[in-house]
Amino acid sequence: MSQILAMLVAAAVFVFAVASEAATLRDAAVITGDRVTLGDLFDGLPDDQAAVAIARAPRPGRDIPLDAPWLDRLARAHGVAWTPADRFARIVVSRPGHRIDAGRIDDALRAALAGRATGDRLDLRFDGALPETWLPLDTMPTLAVETLTY
Repeated sequence: MSQILAMLVAAAVFVFAVASEAATLRDAAVITGDRVTLGDLFDGLPDDQAAVAIARAPRPGRDIPLDAPWLDRLARAHGVAWTPADRFARIVVSRPGHRIDAGRIDDALRAALAGRATGDRLDLRFDGALPETWLPLDTMPTLAVETLTY
């Protein structure tokens, strides 16, 4: 009887030890740099494993959803002790940034043209929609028209 009890205690300790080493998927990942690391996606990793870069970060202002099959393959490839709780497990990797909207771009172009235009009427038209752009958070969101050909 004492051998059975000892084996049960040993098994419980082993299960607890394995569970405590298991990684957990984070709720979300907000990236400020240009690389996504294992530590951005999973909690509970050793520092050296958490620092492993696994993908490029999304462009500023964008996000990328990562689903259970992709995360499972990633975890296996990098020796991360994680398995999805269900097939709906996912994480969204986002990268915030400074938004420069189409209105600011339009205003800058109009101001640059106004100094060069003759007469009092300026008609500015664009081929297609004027795009917005996003800059990384560590970049100052400045806008300048450097050259102008018309």
